[in-house]
This record gives sequence, structure tokens and C-alpha cells, in this order.
Amino acid sequence: MSKALQAIVTLGICASSFLPAQQPASPGVAPVPAFEVASVKRNKSGDPGTMTRPRPDGGVAITNVTVRELILRAFQIQDFQLSGGAGWIGSDRFDVDAKGGPGTTPTQTPVMLQSLLKQRFNLSFHHEPRETSIYALALARNDGKLGPKLLRSNCGSTASQTACAGASVFYNRLRATGAPISWMVAPLSQLTQRVVEDRTGLTGNFDIDVTWMPDRVPRGVPAPDPDAPSLFTALQEQLGLKLESVKAPVDTVVIDNIQAPTDN
Repeated sequence: MSKALQAIVTLGICASSFLPAQQPASPGVAPVPAFEVASVKRNKSGDPGTMTRPRPDGGVAITNVTVRELILRAFQIQDFQLSGGAGWIGSDRFDVDAKGGPGTTPTQTPVMLQSLLKQRFNLSFHHEPRETSIYALALARNDGKLGPKLLRSNCGSTASQTACAGASVFYNRLRATGAPISWMVAPLSQLTQRVVEDRTGLTGNFDIDVTWMPDRVPRGVPAPDPDAPSLFTALQEQLGLKLESVKAPVDTVVIDNIQAPTDN
């Protein structure tokens, strides 16, 4: 199973020796969001999968994760956007149980993971723009006509309508109600393993529903329709959109230093 198709499974975690994780701020400088406390310990189970569950306090518990995957989550980048680091960051596995603290929201998790990596793994890094191939999400037709599964939506256009908005991502289907086109960028980037940029020029909210035949079907899930089109064809036929391969500078995170933590 590819990384893009790995299922996120709910799992309780037995944490060990919590360590304070909040970073003090300099006078007059807002503190960097960090987990209130966090436990990091090695996982030697030999299991291949990574499992994640959000904590009710806004934190997160991740079982059997590599440091490489933690970095990808922390910086919200694809694998090819990460450079450097010793081989162990992609092989050694850890359990992370991190408490969010008062007022923590899920949107802060990536930045808090960055703080955790700096504190517990001594991560230092820099950014470099590198020219590479990306996909531009664009209109498929010259007349701008949209597909039958991409409909303009009033849902989410006002505060009283936000309750009707929602989205789901599955291995062979993207579905959303009252979402901007830009919502598709993240899941399409994961599915294609390339950076995807929204160049459709479409504004407002849409009801989106696209289904395709995946390259690989995760174990234990129902078989999809064998006559379903490829992702690229489905985007054109069902949404009236297309993915065009173009060259563009892409931000790359370069690891300068990283160290394995001692068991706690």
C-alpha cells in the first residue's frame, strides 16, 4: 500500500514518561505553538502501518510512525520535498502521544509537530526552492463549462450555512459540499505524489463528487467499479477539470541536523 493510501485507524496508546513541550517565548514575542506535554518512545513491534487518533484536548496520538513521516506532516509537504537526513529517519519507528492543552485546535497540529521535532529530535533545517514538475489544476474546456459532478453551491457562503459543509477523502473518491476548489489541492497532491496548484480561476463554493479506479486498492476494502476511469480521466469527465504537468519552483525542506532521541 502506498503512503497516500494508508488508512488512518483509531487506536488507544499507552504513554510513558511525559515531558513538558511548551517552548518559552522571548519578551514581547508570541510563543510558538507547542504541545503542552509529549511522550516519544520507540516502537519495535515490526508492524508496517501507522495509526493516528486526535486527542480530545487538541493534541494527537500517532503509533508506529517514522520521523520522516512526522516531518512531512509537520511541514505539510510531499516526500520529494524533503531532502537530507540519515537513513534511520525512514526506518526507525516511534510512538508519539502529545497533549494539546487549553485552546488548542487541530489546525495548530503541524506547527506543534515542528516544535516537537526541534525539541525531541534536535531538528534543524532550511528551505530551498527547487524547480520540479507539478500539476496545475485547470479548466478542461475552453468555454469554461464544468462537469456534471461539479456544481456551484450556496452551502457555506454565510455563517448560518456552514453546518451543511463537509468533505470526505477516500482512496477512489473525493466528495465535498460547500467547498472551494482549493480544497482539492491537498488530496490530489497526495494521490499523485506531486504538488498540485489551483489554476482554475474558479471562486466561490462547490459541491464536488469524483470517483475513479485507483492504481492500488487497499486491503480489506470493497472492490471499486472495474469500469471506473482513471483519476485524470475522471477529473475531466466528471468535473470538467484537468491536471497539466508544468515546471515550477517548489519549496523543499532540507535537513541540516537530526538526532534520534533517547528512550524515555
